[in-house]
Amino acid sequence: MALRAESSGTPSAAGATPQRAALASNASQTPPANTANNLIQGTGPSILNPVIYNVFWLPSGMHYESAATAASDTSYENLLNRWAGDLGGTDYYNIVTQYPGSNGTPANAVSFGGSWVDTTAYPHAGSQADPLLDANIQSEATSAASHFGVTPNLNDIFLVYTAFNIFQCQTSTSDCNFFKMGHTNAYCAYHFEFGGGPTVYAFMGSDAMFGDPGGCSNGVAPNGDAAADAEISSATHETI
Repeated sequence: MALRAESSGTPSAAGATPQRAALASNASQTPPANTANNLIQGTGPSILNPVIYNVFWLPSGMHYESAATAASDTSYENLLNRWAGDLGGTDYYNIVTQYPGSNGTPANAVSFGGSWVDTTAYPHAGSQADPLLDANIQSEATSAASHFGVTPNLNDIFLVYTAFNIFQCQTSTSDCNFFKMGHTNAYCAYHFEFGGGPTVYAFMGSDAMFGDPGGCSNGVAPNGDAAADAEISSATHETI
């Protein structure tokens, strides 16, 4: 995982919601040779032995998806926790071993540090007029590090999940997870870092709020939970 601000999904010119490309039906076939240049190798450090912490920021009375039940919340959390525990050692995650950093070569291994459901109220309404800000997500990541008793470092990744229909912007004047007047971009999720540790974190808004298929979901739900499966796709992108 490179330490850069990067978002999942790109805007739709027609639908005004973040879009994710559909999975190809022939994905198992051998692709044609790639004649383009390889990815540019960076010169900074890499996350060598990541530990994922799932931070479910879900104030009382809120839910992750339109079903709006305790059972759907539990299913959502369980599937994301299972994903975090299953990611390491896969052919997919093995991709990262091709990109050594200044501090060494990443291993095809991921640890799941645990999950936390934080029912603390949001400091903003979470509406488009009063969205959560990146500073709030950073603060929640800091709280999570304290909850788990860890000192933030390059290997710890705090994924902060928010509730259904909660809107967020990086700053009061920047891009958001919705299309704002005067802006041409929106995102489903993003990752970044702050502080001297550093604290590595990701904002993980509810992908279900943008429709299925379309928006931040491609309509594929192998686990039978469209909201959680869409979120797993974004979480994988932000982690890798």
